[in-house]
Amino acid sequence: MTTKGVVVDVEKVEMDTVFFQNRSVEIRVKFADNWLFTKEDSADLFRPFQGKQAVIPLDGPFFMAVDFRRNLDGSFDAHPMYLAIASIERS
Repeated sequence: MTTKGVVVDVEKVEMDTVFFQNRSVEIRVKFADNWLFTKEDSADLFRPFQGKQAVIPLDGPFFMAVDFRRNLDGSFDAHPMYLAIASIERS
């Protein structure tokens, strides 16, 4: 399955929220608790990636990928993480 995505920076991590940004978009993702992780645990997963790049989808189900590689044609392959999301704000 192919999903169009955009490369963003992991800008900031707060208690249960991660902020992503690039030149054209700012996205705030607030996590929810689920059977596997608390919302704080989900946000903490991104602390080591602050200042690094991630991939998020342009459409479809929301995911975040911090492990990806760019192909020769400019596209990229990503290994997505699907976590419980409470809200997503784009600006």
